[in-house]
Amino acid sequence: MTSMKKRNAIDEAIESKRLQNNPDAVYRELHAGGERLIFSEKWNAPVVFKYADVSDILRRPQEFSNCGRVVNHLRRTFPNEASSELKLLADHYSAGLINSDPPDHTRLRRLIQQAFLPRTLERLRPRVDEILRDLIARLRASGRGDLVQEFAFQLPVTVIAELLGIPPGMHDQFKDWSVRIVEFMAVPNPDIEVMLRSQTALLELREYLSSVFAERRSHSGDDVISILVNACDDGDRLTEEELHSTCVTLLIGGHETTTSLLGSALWKLGVDRELRQTLQRQPELLPTAVEEFLRTDPPFHRILRVTSRDLEVAGQPLPEGQTVILLLGAANRDGLQFPDPDRFDARRSPNKHVAFGYGMHHCLGAGLARLEAPAALSAFLAAFPDYECEPHPGWHDGMVRSITKLAANLTAGAGDAAYTISEQGT
Repeated sequence: MTSMKKRNAIDEAIESKRLQNNPDAVYRELHAGGERLIFSEKWNAPVVFKYADVSDILRRPQEFSNCGRVVNHLRRTFPNEASSELKLLADHYSAGLINSDPPDHTRLRRLIQQAFLPRTLERLRPRVDEILRDLIARLRASGRGDLVQEFAFQLPVTVIAELLGIPPGMHDQFKDWSVRIVEFMAVPNPDIEVMLRSQTALLELREYLSSVFAERRSHSGDDVISILVNACDDGDRLTEEELHSTCVTLLIGGHETTTSLLGSALWKLGVDRELRQTLQRQPELLPTAVEEFLRTDPPFHRILRVTSRDLEVAGQPLPEGQTVILLLGAANRDGLQFPDPDRFDARRSPNKHVAFGYGMHHCLGAGLARLEAPAALSAFLAAFPDYECEPHPGWHDGMVRSITKLAANLTAGAGDAAYTISEQGT
């Protein structure tokens, strides 16, 4: 399928953690080569990284399926345990919006998107500003802090928890569950102990959600879980398994991805003084700058698809049932699509990155992320125009690539945020 030299090169990048700590250099090497598809022994799957090929696959969900993306890998790695010890994990990743194709996906998205209509998100605007003022006040009081745990994480987890109707006291518990549930996705070949830890966390979260579902059925509110529990379209409702899968997805995706986006953006702004000053002078550039942050450091650097029949991908034949890895991060650095791809351009337009996927599987929470991120960055830059952060933070590369800790010295500026989401017009 490809040369041993090239195959080893990408696997060496995985083993040496270059793909985790410095993916940009790996992506440059991939694009400089003459191949469009590389087989990874570590991932045991072909890897597609050119923008044209990745976007083409994302446009063809009937042929490149969401079904079995996780389960196929699980059953291949643990053929016996998948039907016994790991059955809960396998069953969970066999259902729900992100693990389905039409017509099931169409039905589920129609029901679920009722919770993400513009009018639902609209009510969050003043609350997001309020949360940001509180977070800024706490950071001002200390003069230094961990920008991931004390800011980048706190805003999206508070917003998604409130949107779902989850009490504040559960926020740290949700973070713990989220990290443990997706732990098995952090390495190419996890051992059974890691898989069982992920399954235990999933079981704990599902047990909690079951009690919430029961309570919302008898005492419905205007939160998203209430909407989902009672969502009905021509008599069609979400099943219990679909409710669990959907709410787990929303809880993890609703804060992990935005935490990643804000963490990497705050780091970039902390080390790039010229960019920081540009956005401070011209806050109207923040929406396009956020799109560029998504392009250059997307929360999801890779996703999986499964071939639904024998297909040709990037000039190579692949059999039915073959898992294919799409390197979104590399596609976003393809010079054939993005001129000067390694340069951060806060004014880049158009910017058709694939950080949120494409088409029918486009991220349902994209609007929420685009609501929160410009407001958060503007509030922070207005409050701390001269902050300094560590230049080489640690990166975690699991299902979501993110900075785990970002220590910073903070120098408070005068006044509060000059730019709020109510002015963004989204």
